[in-house]
Amino acid sequence: MAPREVLERYPGIQSGCRWHPLTNSGGFSGAILWRGELDGVPIFALKRYPAEVTNERVQQIHDWQKLTAALPFVPRLIAATNRETRIEHGGFLWELSSWMPGVAHFHREPCEAKLRSACEAIFQLHDVWKILQTPPQPIPAIQRRIDLLTGWKPTSECGIRAEADAVVRRLRPAILDELQSWQTRRFPLQPCLADVHREHVLFTGTHVTGIIDYGAMKLDHVAVDAARFLGDACAEDLSMYRLGCELFVHRYGNDHCPVELMELLDRSGNLGAIAFWLKRNDPSPKAQARLARLLGSALRATSN
Repeated sequence: MAPREVLERYPGIQSGCRWHPLTNSGGFSGAILWRGELDGVPIFALKRYPAEVTNERVQQIHDWQKLTAALPFVPRLIAATNRETRIEHGGFLWELSSWMPGVAHFHREPCEAKLRSACEAIFQLHDVWKILQTPPQPIPAIQRRIDLLTGWKPTSECGIRAEADAVVRRLRPAILDELQSWQTRRFPLQPCLADVHREHVLFTGTHVTGIIDYGAMKLDHVAVDAARFLGDACAEDLSMYRLGCELFVHRYGNDHCPVELMELLDRSGNLGAIAFWLKRNDPSPKAQARLARLLGSALRATSN
């Protein structure tokens, strides 16, 4: 059951709503989610942000998300009694939004129609946020990856962690060289999803009916979203991956969103994630499965 003290701050919530914790839906961020149902029909999503997330950070995310309110696949943020879309309770920040229909099944049943629909939905978000576009400047995602890989230290491990450590050791020098060649190149930046992976894009049939979880949003380059979604959803289908890259190039132009930039952000992001999980040293089965998946993607990328 979701905390009653939180729900009481939302006067529009029906008394007959039943709340179910979504134990596997918060990812690794530390967020906790509940689904609110009325007569068995999902209506609401309640989110508790991790303790370290600040009020300013949630306000920024909500400001960006509210700009997209006219898009039918974006969750609607619901205001509490304080007329804000975020509240504080128990040392955490909370948000309530509409539940979005659909299933995240692109990776299980991939097809060109779904890929085009997903990319078009991401483009529509970018179109809204373009009003906040900055003058050309270095790409923050490039610097984040340089910092992460530069700070990586080899470890003595065994099993899947030893294999992952060896992959970072082998690929890191060349990836860092590529990243550094892009380090000073300047592009317009704008709000981006930054973590639009395959579980965050919901389909009904072949149409996107929900893009969920805006908690990782950043001011960055649109290629960051291309790399994150295509690298995750199309990791095992090179033809789909290439089509997705072509769609982004067609939308933004090769000067602004070249294929080599998307591919570099994908490969370096994947390698950086492996280095992050090695450093985190999480022994849980969920974390080990995540590491194995990242490792598989890294190995496939180097064989293509």
